[in-house]
Amino acid sequence: MAVFMSCDTRHIYPRSLLVADSLAECNVDSALALLDTIADSAHSMSLQDSMYYALLRVKARDKAYQPNDTTDGILSIVSYYEHGGDRRLLPTAYYYAASAYRDMNKPAAALRYLYNAIDVAEEYGDVKIMSLCHAQIANLLYMNRLYEEALNGFRVSFKIDSARHDVRGMAFGLRDIANCYRGLKDEKNALNYMKMAHVAAEKSGDKNLFTYVNTQMARLYYQIGDYETAEKYINVAISSNDSTDRSAQLSIASAIYMATGREDRAFRFDQVLARIGNVYGREAAHERLSKHYSRLGMIDSAIYHLNLHKRIIDSLNNEIETDNAAAIKANVELRYKANEQLERKLANTYVLIAACMVVVALVIVMLYVKSKRTPKNTFDMSKMPREGDGPENVVNNEVAIDGFRQSLDTSSVVMKIKHIVNDKTSGSSSTTSRLTHSDWVELDEMVNEAYPGFKQKLLDKTRISELEYRVCLLIKVNVPPADIARLTYKDSSTISNIRRRLYRKYFGEDGKGESWDSFIHAL
Repeated sequence: MAVFMSCDTRHIYPRSLLVADSLAECNVDSALALLDTIADSAHSMSLQDSMYYALLRVKARDKAYQPNDTTDGILSIVSYYEHGGDRRLLPTAYYYAASAYRDMNKPAAALRYLYNAIDVAEEYGDVKIMSLCHAQIANLLYMNRLYEEALNGFRVSFKIDSARHDVRGMAFGLRDIANCYRGLKDEKNALNYMKMAHVAAEKSGDKNLFTYVNTQMARLYYQIGDYETAEKYINVAISSNDSTDRSAQLSIASAIYMATGREDRAFRFDQVLARIGNVYGREAAHERLSKHYSRLGMIDSAIYHLNLHKRIIDSLNNEIETDNAAAIKANVELRYKANEQLERKLANTYVLIAACMVVVALVIVMLYVKSKRTPKNTFDMSKMPREGDGPENVVNNEVAIDGFRQSLDTSSVVMKIKHIVNDKTSGSSSTTSRLTHSDWVELDEMVNEAYPGFKQKLLDKTRISELEYRVCLLIKVNVPPADIARLTYKDSSTISNIRRRLYRKYFGEDGKGESWDSFIHAL
């Protein structure tokens, strides 16, 4: 979000807030510490800055796994961004409102805010927040044991992260897909995806994520009975001294020791786990401790731990009610069906529009042919000067437009585009080798001067994201698809998909990217 905000020319946020935003992505403890140091000065900030600060505090707390017990704060932030704040931060506010409702076990409300976030994020091409939202929707399904449905959401999230070359996001996605297969008892696919997650996590450089994936690798190898390999992975995880996932580490290690006949060591781990573990860790620890005391003939202790085990199981079952899971599933399916119905409706509309355009084109051709057959001395009223026109106004408008088009070809922004395309040596960090926000604004203005109504004609038929519109601008100034990918920092395949998607959105039928290019050139 920090890079996104630093490109906002409408308001420049304090550097301290941008740094805190970046830190929240990779070092949340440092982000919280920095936000604490500027807490006093936040009261004297402008409204835009103070609300951004409040949003960052919510974000950092969420990243630090600090659960929410109220929605008051985040809903105030949402209201601000809905009614006049920087709208590009609204998807982020929606996302963390959903997180608050998730923590409070209100999945229906969480889903509503996640869908709102996706809708607004699509307007600005904010694919990062879209990926997070799809992952959270899938996570709600996963937590309610709807593994098949969760798989679809995690795959969408992974696809977005893959297109963005977000290795860390890809690692999370592969991990989540693996966990879904584990829930479906498909251990082969679960292990294959977790191995890929292990490679991606190591490549990402995120030590906490790498530790977590090692823990999950140990769990999977334990489940298939390969205790030696499982112990190797769990030892790597425990040696990292990462307390974030300590409960799972102790639980898996204890299970491995029990399976390999080292009951005393497992007993010591379970004693610790029963005190400091999360609800799942404590549940497993109390079950093993009950069995351990039964073997020793210590019946009172065995019954004590068995009762605690059952109490936790009952609590978990109450949280995951069948009706609740069914409601979540129905909500997600309703959303998908609504999208499909809307797409079909739009498709029918665009087919009708396309048919009308064909008819209009035929009429124009017929009139043109007829005019060609008309004698040359026919009097043409359209060529007469209008009353009040001076000599300057009699000049054909097309001459003026041609002038604009020549100016476009030689404008500084188009020359810069040509320079970037032809220069294969400059690094992407240089301002001379990338298009700035000001460059995009200038290109937009120049294209619409040279081709009046260009933007409006696109927006009249369908809603397009900022990225999609930028692709259209570059097509209009004759930039090849491969170079469009370079200028927008996307894969060539992504640009091809965007062009095909735009054709489908506009005309309601599948078409080639080249067909969309031809349409743009004709506008």
